[in-house]
Amino acid sequence: MTVSVRSASISQTSSVLKTASEVSLAKSESKLVRERTSQGATTRLTRFLKAAYPGKTIDNVAQDLGVARGTAKNWVEGKSTPGFFHMLKLIGKYGPEFLVAVYPKAPRWLDQAYRDHQETILANQMEALQRKREALR
Repeated sequence: MTVSVRSASISQTSSVLKTASEVSLAKSESKLVRERTSQGATTRLTRFLKAAYPGKTIDNVAQDLGVARGTAKNWVEGKSTPGFFHMLKLIGKYGPEFLVAVYPKAPRWLDQAYRDHQETILANQMEALQRKREALR
């Protein structure tokens, strides 16, 4: 009887270990996906900030967002990514352009918000040019 109980116990332990291995593997795969996504987001963030400020990127980002220079430096160099509060500051400062730039694949609503924002910018620029043109006459 102890043999069969022991045999059943070994079988159950083997199933638990297999399940634990599968869970561990799934967690590892999930971590890799998060790291790749995070690395991609970090790269996209770095590109966006450098494009926004080709010169003195770190100083400009720190000043515009009211963050420590070291924090801005870590973002620009890809050593860290902004937390939730700082992401809100980035979105508030740079708008839909920022979200489209750092989002891996922008959903339709975000793409539309970006287009609307760009259209508003262009309309404002056209109005300013029209006023300058009229002033020359």
